[in-house]
Amino acid sequence: MTENGLRSILNHVVTIIPKPQFFLALKSSFLLIFLATLFYRLIDQFTTKQIEGLIRSSDGISSVVWGWAGLSLVLSILFPTLLAVISLYALRNNSLKRFGFFLRNHLELSILETLRAWGISILWGFLFIIPGLIKMSYYYLTTFVVLFSPEYARGEVDALKKSAEISKRHWGILNLSVTVFYFVIPILVSTIFDEYTVFEKHPFFAAAFCGVEAVTVLLFHYFVLKLFFNEFMTPPDQGELHVAYV
Repeated sequence: MTENGLRSILNHVVTIIPKPQFFLALKSSFLLIFLATLFYRLIDQFTTKQIEGLIRSSDGISSVVWGWAGLSLVLSILFPTLLAVISLYALRNNSLKRFGFFLRNHLELSILETLRAWGISILWGFLFIIPGLIKMSYYYLTTFVVLFSPEYARGEVDALKKSAEISKRHWGILNLSVTVFYFVIPILVSTIFDEYTVFEKHPFFAAAFCGVEAVTVLLFHYFVLKLFFNEFMTPPDQGELHVAYV
């Protein structure tokens, strides 16, 4: 990594230290993000158990396993998108007032664009694994574009192209954030507390870990949202993002 790249990352880290706006968003949205995370983890563990049972069956692997695997894949795309929409709305407005209206108007587009991003990345991955991963890294901001880009709202840009345009300019800090929040932290938790994240064995501790995950999800979106808005506008006083967008 070049000296300029490292300096850019360090400067961004300094400017994104959580402000009161983050804690207001956390207060208003924690319960909803926690419940969504809890529901997702319960379903994920259930589907994983069904898949493992079918694989280990003495009757051999049946075609049903593909149905469960497909369901698991769809859920792994839908729920993170839903969590992103909740987090971004709360951070943008410091509350969840009128969130139902916002969800009805933006969730479908967010899911469709996310599916497009996954589809293109998977196709690239089939041909070239590394380019496929790089392609996926360009689409981290797809949901941000759908929710907050004035150009996208006017139908002037493609969400994936706009996401790639911004992501290329901030590729280092974006990938560092994704690595920390979606790989390093989950791997550490899984390695150290693996047994305690299973609801059947330790429901209380597993629920507690869902609470920790809810906070990290909101924190990740807070970091990236600050970066995203630097592309479109000068943030309000003291870096707050308290302008409603509904």
